[in-house]
Amino acid sequence: MPEKQIFQFQVELKQFKPKIWRLFEINADASLSLFIQVVMSLFRMYGGHLIELIFHSKKHGLKQVEFNVDILGESDKPPKNSLIKLNRLFAAIGDKFQVTYDYGDDWQLAGSLKKIYADPNLKKDELPRILKGFGYGIVEDCGGVWGLEEIVKGSRGEKCDLDPEILEEYLEDDFNIENFDLDEENKRLKDSLGDSFFSLSDVEEGW
Repeated sequence: MPEKQIFQFQVELKQFKPKIWRLFEINADASLSLFIQVVMSLFRMYGGHLIELIFHSKKHGLKQVEFNVDILGESDKPPKNSLIKLNRLFAAIGDKFQVTYDYGDDWQLAGSLKKIYADPNLKKDELPRILKGFGYGIVEDCGGVWGLEEIVKGSRGEKCDLDPEILEEYLEDDFNIENFDLDEENKRLKDSLGDSFFSLSDVEEGW
């Protein structure tokens, strides 16, 4: 029996400095639904918004899909598109993907497949996992990149255009845009995979 493949991806938040990025691994036969949940967790995206994904594969061509990420209901069933395996979307190192999350704030991520390999010694529950990264992630409903930039200014004691009370809410958790603790991020990722909030529903007719 052939060994299961592992996909290693790098993804970053676009149009923001300092660069916030993650290097992570996931099973090649994982579902698109799990992939979306992992990517959202990496950047502290908590749902309640639309998410669009575009895949550029040398073998599989261009595919685009859009979902609504919302509260999970007892009778909810995932759309067929979300059950497609990642190895049906990615085939070669360099294959790319783009994510747009929350059309109001317009958060954009860009990522690519960096490595394909097999590790027979890797335990099933070790994936998905984060290998490296930098930066805190996004702040939900803050106005997108502009709002995040203003929060960073305020956290550093610089003049910013946010209302002081709103800024105080964002800074309650000792916000620091450069924060990245690998162990904490992996724990948060594992915890998020069991969250009941995560559900997908089709917005447009799929592939």
